[in-house]
Amino acid sequence: MYEHQESPVLEQGAPSVGVPKGRRRGIVYIIPNRCKECMYCIEFCPQSVLEKSENINYKGFHYPRVKPGKEDSCTACKMCELLCPDFAIFIKEVE
Repeated sequence: MYEHQESPVLEQGAPSVGVPKGRRRGIVYIIPNRCKECMYCIEFCPQSVLEKSENINYKGFHYPRVKPGKEDSCTACKMCELLCPDFAIFIKEVE
């Protein structure tokens, strides 16, 4: 019988050192196997940081990922984290 083990949390885009000081920024973390492709995180991100991944989780859903080139754009507003009904995404604020 198949036993599911949740995959580890994936880091999805650490900000680079070129981000201006004083600006809030965050690192987006996604837990792919919790996602059910509601896409609230993508739709409501004020910075348009996220997009639908081409990859799928074990349930067959496309989970979000950080858009290439947008790694430094997360402002740690945590809108995605607040709206995710499955707790599949969270933000870690960085200094």
